[in-house]
Amino acid sequence: MLNRNGALAAIAGGAFWVWKGSQALLLATEPPLLFVLAQGLFGLALLGLDRRLPDPSSGLGRIGRVLAYLAIICSGVTVLYELVGPPGPASPPWSVLYAVGFAGWFGGLLFLGWAHLRVGVRWRALPLCLGLLLPLQMLVTPHLEVPIITTGLGWLALGWLMWANPGH
Repeated sequence: MLNRNGALAAIAGGAFWVWKGSQALLLATEPPLLFVLAQGLFGLALLGLDRRLPDPSSGLGRIGRVLAYLAIICSGVTVLYELVGPPGPASPPWSVLYAVGFAGWFGGLLFLGWAHLRVGVRWRALPLCLGLLLPLQMLVTPHLEVPIITTGLGWLALGWLMWANPGH
C-alpha cells in the first residue's frame, strides 16, 4: 500500500513542481504553497521507495528514511505557517525550516537512491541520478525554474516507475 501511495506522492509532487516552475517561467507568477507541499509529497514518495528495499535496516536505508521523515515534518509545519501565519515573506526561523525540509528530501533521495542502486534493478538508478543532477542544473542554468521543471519531470518518471513496478 505504501508503495502505491509513494508512487502517487511522487507523481503529485512532480506535477506540482512542473506546474509551479512553468507558471513562474512563463507567467512570472507563482502558485502559493505548491513548492512546499511538493517537498512533503517527496518525503512520502521516499518512504514508498524505502519500502521497496529488500533490507530496510541497511544503514543507507535508515538514513534516507530519517531524512524523508524530516522533509515531511518540515514541509507540514511550513505549510501550516504559510496558511495561518502573518502575510508577507517568511521570517528567518521558517526559512530555515523550509531549507531543512528541502535538504531532507534531497538527502533522502541521495541515500535511498544509493541504497537502491546497490540492489541492482536498472530503473532504481533514477533516484540517485535525480539527486545528483539537481545541484548541477542549478549551477549551469540561469533560471531556477528550469531545474524545478526538470526535477519535477524526474519525480513524475520515478512515480510512474514505482507504480508500474510495484514488486520491484
